[in-house]
Amino acid sequence: VETFESLSAEIPIAEDENALKFSRIRQRLDSIMKYIESDRREKEERNSRKIDQIKEIETEMLNRVQTEMQANREMDKRLTFLVEQRTSDLRAQLAVESKKRIRSVEDVKRFTAEGISSLNDQFQ
Repeated sequence: VETFESLSAEIPIAEDENALKFSRIRQRLDSIMKYIESDRREKEERNSRKIDQIKEIETEMLNRVQTEMQANREMDKRLTFLVEQRTSDLRAQLAVESKKRIRSVEDVKRFTAEGISSLNDQFQ
């Protein structure tokens, strides 16, 4: 049977071994914690870059939409101007044609009235 002295001698050795094991476990935990922290930072940086990229894309899309909307408004203005101008030109042409036709109708009426008068005069 082991004696107290032999057991007492083994205690410091066991304590040293336990301290060494604890130290190794502590080092492993520290390295794992550093890895976890490093991984967390990398993920945050990646997420931050992705968020920045998304913001850039959103800004670019918004700029393109605004540019397209502005181009559409300008095109609408040009088309409206052209339609109004063409309508105005057609109204002016219609007015001229209407005056010509009214004159022609009046001339026909006058010539007809004069022709009938002269025929009546000839018959009498």
